[in-house]
Order: sequence, then structure tokens, then C-alpha cells
Amino acid sequence: MRKIQVLVVSVLVLTLISALILPCFAQDKKDDFVEVAKIPSIRGTIQKVNPGAGTLDVAVSGSKEVKIVKVDELTKLYRKARPKQLEEYELKAKLTDFQVGDTVVVTSDNISGSMIKATKVWEIKAFLLYFKQIQSEVDWAGTITKVDRAQNVLVFKKSEDGKEIKIRTNAETKFFVDNYPATLGDFREGEKISAKLRWLGFEEDQPDVLNCLEIKDALSYVIQAYRDKIGPILARGKVSEVDMNGKIIKIGDESGKVDTLFFTDSTRWTPGGKQKIQKPVDFVGQPVIVFGEQQKEQKNTAVQILHQEAIAGLFDEISSKGSLSGEIVLLGMGEVINIDSSRLSIMTQTGQKLVCQVVPQTVFYQKNQKISASAIKTGDWVMVRGVKLSNNQNVAILVVTFGKSNIK
Repeated sequence: MRKIQVLVVSVLVLTLISALILPCFAQDKKDDFVEVAKIPSIRGTIQKVNPGAGTLDVAVSGSKEVKIVKVDELTKLYRKARPKQLEEYELKAKLTDFQVGDTVVVTSDNISGSMIKATKVWEIKAFLLYFKQIQSEVDWAGTITKVDRAQNVLVFKKSEDGKEIKIRTNAETKFFVDNYPATLGDFREGEKISAKLRWLGFEEDQPDVLNCLEIKDALSYVIQAYRDKIGPILARGKVSEVDMNGKIIKIGDESGKVDTLFFTDSTRWTPGGKQKIQKPVDFVGQPVIVFGEQQKEQKNTAVQILHQEAIAGLFDEISSKGSLSGEIVLLGMGEVINIDSSRLSIMTQTGQKLVCQVVPQTVFYQKNQKISASAIKTGDWVMVRGVKLSNNQNVAILVVTFGKSNIK
């Protein structure tokens, strides 16, 4: 039961590919970007490897041009050939290690003409690893099998495939239990959790022990998922009254405080546990969490009334899908290959094509300014957030463009 798995690349690196070999930009108080340097480079796809001549035929991205890239004993070559190659010395390669179809970045003192002498050649994965600008981030659900508080280590069994994952926590790790800040000591074997983890490199570079960014128990995970989508918690406790005529629900907490909330015909009621709940009045006496809209004059309206015993089932359902139905999530980041009034297609950094519907509600931004869809062009680097529908279609809600990647 897999929750989310995404490849995370620093936003500026996606747009500028490297602050070391391409136009280097730094944020300034007055200007969004300041260009400070430029080293000639090309990006493209290898069409032919010729070890005898010491050359690579590279079809340049975004054009019909093919460059003959000359490699000699002074040229530095880098390619990622297997998992867990992360350091520069592990990425060093020979000309014969490159293959037809590899995407490469080539630097040279002069990139004019049909033949160029390369100073450095990177296969694209090696390129991102070389500058330590690629990270994999996962958010996995599972059940705790071991807690070693002395070593700050926790082991959990993934719901997705039953694999045991060992994670290490540190001073920066955030813990949540019952939707409140907690510590590793608050977690026990057998508990269901959601763990956010990150490591340098691609999915294939997953280390044996993962550094942990955040751990939530099932209750915290479900509460935060609903809160992010719907709104704040209006009340939490046992239902003391449901008035169907006045459309009022009263909820009392442990301190004796009673919250009076309004509900509407569109309010969602989620039952749970073994209780026979068939209609709203059956919620009387039951523990609930209510999410909704805070309004003026204390007329708070319940949008979602959630039976607390439904938490375990909701945790499994939401964590397996990766998001709540209708939740806006990161769909992808990459280079625009096509855009029109109804559709946006991008090629992600991992080489996968992502197609998203463009709807009237879709908004486009560049440098914190709203722009029209027509301002986005083929070759622009973009971040797309939106909704994954049940039929596996993607709907773009927010598209942020960072302009061209500056690789000719």
C-alpha cells in the first residue's frame, strides 16, 4: 500500500540545470535572478558512440543539429551505471561506458561548429548527482515492528509490500501523536505510522538506513490530511445532540465545554467502528472530530463529521492512494513538450511523459506573477500541481514556469 513516491530536484536546478556550468543565478533583494557567469554547454541525446575515433554523436535538444563531440585523455567523463553511485570518484567513466540513447550534458570551450572538443561529459543522472542536486523523497505507511530508543532507530513494515524499513531519527525529525508534537518515545510496536524519508540520489540509491524527516501516528496523519483539504478542526469530543430541524450538532469535550455547530445538506458524515450508524442522529453519544469553516459571529459550519473509530480504515485508504480524493498534490516537474488550451504535456527529469488537463480554473505563474497560458512555451521548465482523478487522469490547477533551462 504505497502512499507517495516522488523525485525531488531543487527548483532552481530544474530550471537552470546547474549553477556551476551554466548561467549561474543568485537571488537578490531587488531582482529575482542575477546572471553572473556562463560556460558554453549543450544537452542532447547520444546517437552514436565511436571509441576508435574518440567521439560521440549528440543530437542537440531543441534543435535538429547533431554535434560530433571529441573526447581525449583530458576530457572528464561521468556516468551512473548502477545503484548507490553517489560520489564523484564512483561516477567516473570511460567513453565505452556511454550508450546510444543516453542524455548527456557536455561542456566545451567553444560549442560552435559541427565538431566540439569536450572538457566534461555527464550522463544526466551523473550530472545531477555530481552537483548533489537530486533527492528522492518518500512518504510510506506501515506498522512499527521495533523501536530502539537508545540508537534513535525505528523499524516498520511497509503496508505496500511488507518490506521492513529501518529509519534513523535525529534532532530535526518531527513527531506527531494524536495531532500533537511528540518524541520517539511516544511510539510503540504495533502502531500504524506514516514516515516521510529522504535520501541523496534516485529511487535506486535507497540506503539501508534512511534518515527520517517526520513520523505521524495514524490519527495525526488522517487529521492533517482532512484539515489540509477541508479546514480546521471545529470540535472534538462526544456528540450530545443532533437537531435535524435546526441543523445543529452539539459536541462536548473532556473539560465539559460544549461546542454548537451548524451543518447543511452537503455536510459529510463518516461512521466508524462496530456502531450501527445509519443516519445523523445515530451519532449521538459517539466520539467525533469535526472539520469545517470558521465564520463570523461563531456560526461555524461543519463540512466533515468524522467518527474517531473510522481513523484506522481511513489511514489505510488514504495512505494507499497517496492523497484524499480531490486533494491538490505535486503532479510533476519537468520540461514542456506541448501546451494548448486543453492540455499540458511535460517530460519529467526521469524521462517520463506527464499529460495534464488544462481547465478554466488552471492558473499560471512566473516569478510570483500571474501570467496567461500563452506565455508558457515549449522547452520551459515547469512545476505542476493539481488533482489525480480516479480514472488516472491529471488535472492541472497550478502551473509555475521558470523559463528555459538555458541548455542549448
